Amino acid sequence: MKAPSAIFLCLSFLLLVACSKDPVEKVEPEKTYTFFPRIRVTDPNNEVEVIVSTASGKVLFDSVVFSNIDASVKFSSNEKRFNFTYISYSVSERKYLAVTYRSVDPTNWDTLSPWFGYRMPPIYFESTPFTSGRLTLTNTPTGSPYFSCYVGSSSTAIGGIGSNTLVVSYQRRNGLPVFINFPKEGLHKVFTPTSDNETVDLSQLAKSVKLPWGFPAGFAPLTAFAHGLIDTTNIEKTLRLAGAPDPDFLIYPPTGFQKYSWASSAENKLTGEKILHYSFGDSIVRPGNFLTKDNFELSSSTDTDFRIRFVGQKPYMYVSEWEDTELNWIIYSPADSGSIQPLTMLKGWKPKRLSNTTINSLRLKRIFMERSEQNSFDDAMSRFHVSAVRNKPRYLVINRYEKSF
Repeated sequence: MKAPSAIFLCLSFLLLVACSKDPVEKVEPEKTYTFFPRIRVTDPNNEVEVIVSTASGKVLFDSVVFSNIDASVKFSSNEKRFNFTYISYSVSERKYLAVTYRSVDPTNWDTLSPWFGYRMPPIYFESTPFTSGRLTLTNTPTGSPYFSCYVGSSSTAIGGIGSNTLVVSYQRRNGLPVFINFPKEGLHKVFTPTSDNETVDLSQLAKSVKLPWGFPAGFAPLTAFAHGLIDTTNIEKTLRLAGAPDPDFLIYPPTGFQKYSWASSAENKLTGEKILHYSFGDSIVRPGNFLTKDNFELSSSTDTDFRIRFVGQKPYMYVSEWEDTELNWIIYSPADSGSIQPLTMLKGWKPKRLSNTTINSLRLKRIFMERSEQNSFDDAMSRFHVSAVRNKPRYLVINRYEKSF
């Protein structure tokens, strides 16, 4: 047998050495994030501190900027998720207000704002000039009516309740519809007045729908606001369909509207729990699949070790609210983001706006969580921080659970 050549042995040795080395860990290149936000705050000095940090607490950006002006927020990192914190001062509450969004991906953001919320559909308030309108409604049911002439209307007077003729004084906007509902009888009418002084026969009314609340046992209706969009291309034609909860039902017109929105809430006063429901779509969606106290376990609720675990129906987001005498702090977190140490985070950041405060402890004030089959945490954050889709209506059903301590 012929002996291996020296060249072959050398090459084999080099290959063995190369294979035995640990693989080189790939390091993500740093990416630069730049924002030119318009930040809205309640501080009369128009100042808000913006802090961007990594999950480990490293501060990447910290600056006090003025609200409602273009202010550059720029940082570089090879990480993909960050914590965004805003701190301002409320004169009315005489304390600092802080909001933190944890573990967010700001890749597509083009605006920053401290205050998260839903405004779907966009509601149109009092843009069209109005005149003093008067409606004489004949052949009416004898029950107490609900009248709506536009969203936000607060200057309506109804005379003749209990008789067969009603006189309605209201702010008339030319070309916009009005809605009158008789909840007890389950009847309604949507029509557009053509003059400031008009008589309308209500002998022919359409049937309304009674939709049970569907709240769990022990929860009583707290608030309810239903809106109907007659024309989604002209949101002036939005009518409030309900403004106060019936003890048992939501009573509304099932036709005549392209889209419906419904926001309702219920409370269990014995336990300090609240549940909220929001829907926007082709019809009003009955509340269901509520998150309850059985869907989470709170193993630790201290300001240095907050631990929550979700079971069964999993929310896409949970929120913890903390306070002391000088600070109120709301923290938004994805459901799978793990435990947090609020006081440790705060002290590690060393916020400029809190330099004159002494915050040695924080009390857990409340928690709430949201579940939606159409929403994710990233989707919710993007819809709030991307101007092209910010607060634009789309099909959505959200259920929220809230617990105060």
